[in-house]
Amino acid sequence: MLTPKITTLTLFLIIQLKCPLAKVYPLMKRFLKSMFYRLLLPPLVKALSPLSQSQLNAEYWQLRADLAQKIPDSPSNYGYKIYSQCDEDGILQNIISRITLNEEMWTFLEIGAGDGVENNTALLVSNLEWSGIWVDPSDRLIQFARRLGPRKFLKIVTEKLSPMASLEQIGLMLQDIGVKSTDGVYSMGLLSIDIDSYDLDLLEALLLKLDPEILVLEYNASFPPPLLARVSYGDSENWQGDNFYGASLSEQARVLSQKYLLVGTSLSGVNSFWVKRRYSSEFSEYRISDLYNPPRYHLTQMKWGHPANSLKWLKLR
Repeated sequence: MLTPKITTLTLFLIIQLKCPLAKVYPLMKRFLKSMFYRLLLPPLVKALSPLSQSQLNAEYWQLRADLAQKIPDSPSNYGYKIYSQCDEDGILQNIISRITLNEEMWTFLEIGAGDGVENNTALLVSNLEWSGIWVDPSDRLIQFARRLGPRKFLKIVTEKLSPMASLEQIGLMLQDIGVKSTDGVYSMGLLSIDIDSYDLDLLEALLLKLDPEILVLEYNASFPPPLLARVSYGDSENWQGDNFYGASLSEQARVLSQKYLLVGTSLSGVNSFWVKRRYSSEFSEYRISDLYNPPRYHLTQMKWGHPANSLKWLKLR
């Protein structure tokens, strides 16, 4: 049976040959062309990439060596990948190892959890006994939730959150996994956001009700420090693969620096890591420009062992 992507590619090629159907249905031609560029071209480019695994590894470890000279005490020097997009797993584990979190704080909320196999918190819940909530409206996460079945330590929400959305459902789920609230504010270990659009608006709304010790946030590396750039909720749309998404690292710092300290970014230039300033004695404070990593999205193609399968590990808990 042909997969949806192969079927779409077949139709696209037929249309490009100027079959009669294309003349009758020009809208279909534009639609299929759009699907080709959005769904088929990225994996094709990835599959045909001239960069070999050995080249990617060599680049990554050279960058790590350079980083160790520039910012020796940053968690960015300790990255590795198990379930994360690039080296976020290792960076996060280094941060957690430096701060003291009671077991009751081993909790998280990740908004933009993807397919449940590749995200920032799969390692926490699959192998490190944390409990949390994954939020993502994707069909892949819906299928993941069905295959996993109910679990007390992991709640899955397959709806899109807006800054104005009621957080009652999230609040009830946080209570179910042991998160306590004081005066309506929930204290928790970690909050991660990656929605490719109005991330910062959503973060500011959530921080009125949530009090996380650690933040992991996607940043828009197209705009290096000191540039301020931000997509607001009213201006947002589904990400089109361009640089109109999220917020720059300096914009995140403008909003967060009073309460949170930036401690590192992923070498691929995707995620930033923040801790509450009360942990500042455990981290050296660097300039935003020193911690910034530019877009190196090709590093996400680097393999770290066999393919991850959080589903199987979660079923063992």
